Amino acid sequence: MYFSRARTALRISLLSCIIAMAGCGCGSIGGDVRSAGREAECRQNLQKLYDGLRKHISLYGDVPRDKDGKASIVPLTDPQIQNAIGIDSSILKCPAERNSTGPSYLLNPTLSTHDLGPDSATVIACDRAPNHRGGPGHGGATVVLIGNGTTVVMTLPEDDQEAWRRLFLAGDERACRICKKDGSTRHWASVDISWFVGQDKGYVPNK
Repeated sequence: MYFSRARTALRISLLSCIIAMAGCGCGSIGGDVRSAGREAECRQNLQKLYDGLRKHISLYGDVPRDKDGKASIVPLTDPQIQNAIGIDSSILKCPAERNSTGPSYLLNPTLSTHDLGPDSATVIACDRAPNHRGGPGHGGATVVLIGNGTTVVMTLPEDDQEAWRRLFLAGDERACRICKKDGSTRHWASVDISWFVGQDKGYVPNK
């Protein structure tokens, strides 16, 4: 009887371990699904922002600008402007960004009306932080809106992303455009893109 109870206890212990391991796996899969869902929603937000910018140009003849004349997303927080261009305030918030105030996205400060079009390689806007799940060993990823209305994902190491973002906000022409690894500027796919992160490293490809 002692050995029978011991075997039963062992089976229960093994079963508990299996269930725990399965639960961890399910949690990981569930996390991946939730992360992918937030990234997809972020992409949708940026595409709606693109449509809103085009409507803003149609109505006001220019992209939204701050008091210094730089292109800025801040004017789009005005409910009257939101109503005029047909956007909801919720699209200015990345679903993956928590406990933040103000818009989640950064607008290219050098943006002009000519940067929105089917052949544009200009970076229009991006997450203000690498909010999304990146590749192994690379931390977070940043969703980026391109001038042709499509979105791509930046999967550089986070220090390179931060270097790129500083240049982008400074209006560096090289950081404000993207290029494919082969040097062309058409048919975007995240895996083919390189980003200018500074003089030392130059253009760094997505991982």
